[in-house]
Amino acid sequence: MSSGSLYSTFKNPNELCFALALDIQKYLDEKNDEGSSGTIALSGGNTPKLLFEQLGSSTFREAINWNSAHLFWVDEKMVPVSHPDSNFGNAQNLFLNYIPINRKNIHKIRGEGEPIPEVNRYAEEIKKITHCPEGALPSFDWILLGVGMDGHVASIYPGVEFEYAKENICGVIRTPSQKSKIITLTLDTILNASRISFIVTGADKAEIVDMILSNKKASENMPAAVISRNAASVEWLLDERAAGLL
Repeated sequence: MSSGSLYSTFKNPNELCFALALDIQKYLDEKNDEGSSGTIALSGGNTPKLLFEQLGSSTFREAINWNSAHLFWVDEKMVPVSHPDSNFGNAQNLFLNYIPINRKNIHKIRGEGEPIPEVNRYAEEIKKITHCPEGALPSFDWILLGVGMDGHVASIYPGVEFEYAKENICGVIRTPSQKSKIITLTLDTILNASRISFIVTGADKAEIVDMILSNKKASENMPAAVISRNAASVEWLLDERAAGLL
């Protein structure tokens, strides 16, 4: 296991996502008590969908102090919100439509726009809401991440270069397997977050989880491993199948 990361194991994905929803509720309660707000960057993918279902359920949608949160996205394909690949669209359908949150607190990547102008706009919005000094990197309070079979996070893939980046905050990429371009936070922006949670489920992820948390050499240049080993505060939330080789 890496020295900078801790992991927790849950019986199944539903148990994991329920526990994480409780943690989000506690975190935003604390922010509400302080009279402040927290910046949270969300991911796409299958496991976050289960989390979003929890957040949109009757248990959590009214119980959470949503106006103590500013919600961002770590990446987004350049597709309309109505497209099934839209991360924001999936979040909207699963929980955003059901929670009492000021729409000004939702900071989506506009996938229906042109990539470079949207990267520039999104970077400026991130800087504004995170109170980022000029010339510095923004610091999100909490970033939720998945991990791909190749060790990618957000849409930062091993060996794939940005076509364009704005102040190293976010940028545009296109992988050989993607039909559309993608806007994603940069590795440095993710590394600068105060707290990072990897959410990983399923037996098919057991090998990559073991490679990263056991510090195996083959994983050393994978974006997920770089984050896990170098960010200030990292936790891995795993179901029993994803943790099967640890």
